[in-house]
Amino acid sequence: STQNNEADLTCSKKAKKGRSVLFGATMGLAVAAWVYSGNYVFTGLFTLMTALGQLEYYRMVMNTGIYPARRISVLGACAMFVTALFAPNLHQICLPVFATYTMIWFLTMRRRTATIPEIATTFT
Repeated sequence: STQNNEADLTCSKKAKKGRSVLFGATMGLAVAAWVYSGNYVFTGLFTLMTALGQLEYYRMVMNTGIYPARRISVLGACAMFVTALFAPNLHQICLPVFATYTMIWFLTMRRRTATIPEIATTFT
């Protein structure tokens, strides 16, 4: 009985190690394919990941009662990546332009005064 348990543990450890190696190799191949896939695919996936990550962050922040300007912020971040792809000389202009748009939105479109945490989380 003890030998069977030890044999089962040894087999499960080997299987787990094999899965870990397979997972690592698969992730390595996926990332290598992504990086070497070309500018359009790389920028598209990177922009998608950025937008999803920002929206997830804003969702967590909104659960605490802080409401950032999430649409214009996500639009600005995505615009930076797309501009870097199509007009590399102009992509550094996107950040100050969208920061200005965001501050104008905070000053004119909000019904109440924006708080420092709302402004800070918008630009994070």
